[in-house]
Amino acid sequence: MTSPILEKKKVEDLILAEWDQRYSRRDATLIGVGAAGSQNFVIGQILKTSSANYTPAVAGDTTGVHAVLLTDVTVLDDATAKVAILVSGPVIVNGNELVSPATTNLAAQKTALEALGIHIVTEPTTTSEGGA
Repeated sequence: MTSPILEKKKVEDLILAEWDQRYSRRDATLIGVGAAGSQNFVIGQILKTSSANYTPAVAGDTTGVHAVLLTDVTVLDDATAKVAILVSGPVIVNGNELVSPATTNLAAQKTALEALGIHIVTEPTTTSEGGA
């Protein structure tokens, strides 16, 4: 029996169609959420605004949701990191690739992204299996 080979998520797994990257993407500062140690964030993480910066959306966040992370990043404690984010449409993203805490009001967060022109559709998650 073989184990599945899981590919690392790529931006192309998240973004299905994008009309102009110069309009829909930005460089931004991501701030960690203050937990001790390192925090790993992945492509598709839903972000909210915090002053002029961004933080990961947490359980219950339904307002201030304004972006989606486009790179994998590790942040120590409440340090900052420069990241690429998706901030507006027209763009179509794979809803299965969006990342948010399980207890979050994900439907409301998706509605907030839709209001920005980030249209969410359901596509199969990309995985592959190795041959035997």
